[in-house]
Amino acid sequence: MYRSQCLVGLSRGTVVDIEKAKEITTALANGIDPATGEVFADDSPYNNPLAIRTLFTVLNHTQQSDKRKKLSIEEKQAQNVEIGKPKNDGLAWAETLRNL
Repeated sequence: MYRSQCLVGLSRGTVVDIEKAKEITTALANGIDPATGEVFADDSPYNNPLAIRTLFTVLNHTQQSDKRKKLSIEEKQAQNVEIGKPKNDGLAWAETLRNL
């Protein structure tokens, strides 16, 4: 993953999809140049502890966002039942029930 194929096909002005951005950010956070696959020099800004922590924080945030995907009504109902909540807990009321 960290070899130069990380940036294959990308040029200036290219829009990068989120998966490619995560791949590149992971390489940077691990001290690897995504363009060459080489380890960054000790004095590289990417080897600064604050920069490394920042990159990993961003990666962790994107992973948490991925886990919190929007559930369908059926998935939410199944999740509610699984954790012992009422089936429709947290779901919008049906139109017929709202007007009672």
